[in-house]
Amino acid sequence: MGKKSKKYPEYSTGSISVNGNTVATTKRDKDNNVVSSSYNMSATEKKIYDSIQKNMYSSLSNLFNITDQNRQEWNNQLEAIKTKGMEQIDSIYKPIETNLKNDIASRFGNFDNSVFMDNLNTITDKKAKAGQKYYYRIRLFKKTGGQKYYGKYSNVCMIKTLSIVKPKIKGTTGTYRKMPYVQIELKKYSGIYAEIYIRGKDKKYQKIKLKSSSIKRYNAKFKLKCNNKKAVYYFKVRTIVKRVKKKYYSVYSDCLKVKVKGS
Repeated sequence: MGKKSKKYPEYSTGSISVNGNTVATTKRDKDNNVVSSSYNMSATEKKIYDSIQKNMYSSLSNLFNITDQNRQEWNNQLEAIKTKGMEQIDSIYKPIETNLKNDIASRFGNFDNSVFMDNLNTITDKKAKAGQKYYYRIRLFKKTGGQKYYGKYSNVCMIKTLSIVKPKIKGTTGTYRKMPYVQIELKKYSGIYAEIYIRGKDKKYQKIKLKSSSIKRYNAKFKLKCNNKKAVYYFKVRTIVKRVKKKYYSVYSDCLKVKVKGS
């Protein structure tokens, strides 16, 4: 029995042959450089190539075809991730916040933060004077067994008081059409509005309802009718300064005693 020899590709200048079939050719120039080449696919290879081309085109088309449903699904996924992240953050920091509140309560008493801040907002320095700068800082303390335990100081806060002078008033009496009146004159004041309070003997001060509370620039006087022809009245005044839609009140003037004698 003769031995069959295994067939190998035959190489020749410019072409490659397999089993007698030319599958590739090349064209060279005079310097032996390849200037062009071609490959002859078999029927099976062409079928595979065409299938790949078709699937690739379809895949690329679907890649950029984003529908509203796709966007909604992605948004839902992002919201779920965000919610999960917030839950994880809360699980870490909520216990820290609780421990901090408990620590403050154990050191300085059982203060709720909101109540504590409200109390801070109501602190009043009654010794402060107008037109001055004041610097404040706060620290808490807890008293236990006759001993005080102090916390740390807060940051320093600078506050400048408004220059609203204490009103100085003068009172005169007279009659108009047999009706007695009291005239209150502001000798020294700040602001453009005034509030006048009156009381009788052994009575509480009441605010007088004025036709106009505006202070005239060159005639800072208010004329008040009196029902009783013979009586003693006590007056006090405070003025109002307006700054950026806010009202600021002066302190009350000294009490002014006026005796109405009538006609």
